[in-house]
Amino acid sequence: MYEHQLTQEDLDFDKKHIWHPYTSISTPLKVYPVTKAEGSYLYLDDGTKVVDGMASWWCVQQGYNNQRLNAAAISQINKMSHVMFGGITHKAGIDFCKKLLSLLPDTLECALLADSGSISVDIAMKMALKYYHSMGDTPKKRFLTIKKGYHGDAFGAVSVCDPANSRHGTYNGFLPENIFCKAPEVRFDCGEKDVEKLVEELDVKPFAEIISKHHSEISGVVMESIVQGAGGLRMYHPYFLKRVRELCDEFDILLILDEVAVGLGRTGMLFGFQHAGIVPDIVCLGKTLTAGYLTLSATVTTRKIGDQISKWT
Repeated sequence: MYEHQLTQEDLDFDKKHIWHPYTSISTPLKVYPVTKAEGSYLYLDDGTKVVDGMASWWCVQQGYNNQRLNAAAISQINKMSHVMFGGITHKAGIDFCKKLLSLLPDTLECALLADSGSISVDIAMKMALKYYHSMGDTPKKRFLTIKKGYHGDAFGAVSVCDPANSRHGTYNGFLPENIFCKAPEVRFDCGEKDVEKLVEELDVKPFAEIISKHHSEISGVVMESIVQGAGGLRMYHPYFLKRVRELCDEFDILLILDEVAVGLGRTGMLFGFQHAGIVPDIVCLGKTLTAGYLTLSATVTTRKIGDQISKWT
C-alpha cells in the first residue's frame, strides 16, 4: 500500500477552490488522487494501479518517469530553468530546434516556439493573415476548416473548432465567422477498390466547391492531419489530405496542419501528413514535443512565408 500523500483537507480544498478543466467549479466531477506515475501507469493514493490510456492528453508518449528524460531535465534545470527567448538565446534552445527541423521536411525551416498547442495554432493563423496582408491581399481574412475538428482553447484556435461540439455558443458573435466544410467520411482503413473515386465524390467534391467559391477571402485551411482527435479519433483517408494540398496550391491558400496531438509518431509515421505524401505550409506541434515534462509548442513554416512576413513587420 502506498503512503497517503493527500489529506481529506487537501481534497476538500481541491473540490472547493480548484477549477479543473472541462468541469464545473460548483458541481465538479470526481478527481482521483495520484501519488506516482511510472511507464504507462498511474498509482492512486490507495495503491490502485491504473493504465493511463490518455497518456496525459496525448503528451506522454515515452512513458512516465523516463530516466533518460529525467536526467536531461535535471541537468538543464541545474544550469538554468528558463530565460526569455526575446533578444536572448541558449544552446538548449538551439539544439532543440536543430533536432526538430532535422526531423521535418527541408522546406519547413523556420520555427517559432511558444507555450502550448492552442497558441501554436493561433500563431499559424496569424502567420497566414500577415503573409497575405503583407502582399496587399487584405480580403484574405478567413479560414476554411472541416467540422468535428478541435484545435485548442485560445480564441483563434476556438474559431476553427467544430461549431457544435468543440466550442461554447457563448462565443458566437465574438469569434470571427470562419468557413466550415463537412468532415471527411471515407476512413483511413477503407477497403474499397476505387477508394480515390469514393473520396473524390464524398469528401473532395464538397470541399472543392467551398474553396472555389470563397478562395478570394480564405488565407488558410486549418486541419488535423489524418486523425481528428477530440472529434472522436476519426481517421480519414490520406487521399483527402493529398487533394486538399492540391486545391490549396491551385487557389493560392496556405495549408496549416495541426499535428499537436498526432505528430511525432502517433499515427505510425513521424508526422501525420507523411501518410498523404505532402508537406504543409505551416505545421503546429506540441504535446509529445516535450513528453509532458513542460508546456511547449512549435509553429514551423517555410522560408518563403517567414521572409515575406518579415518584410512587412
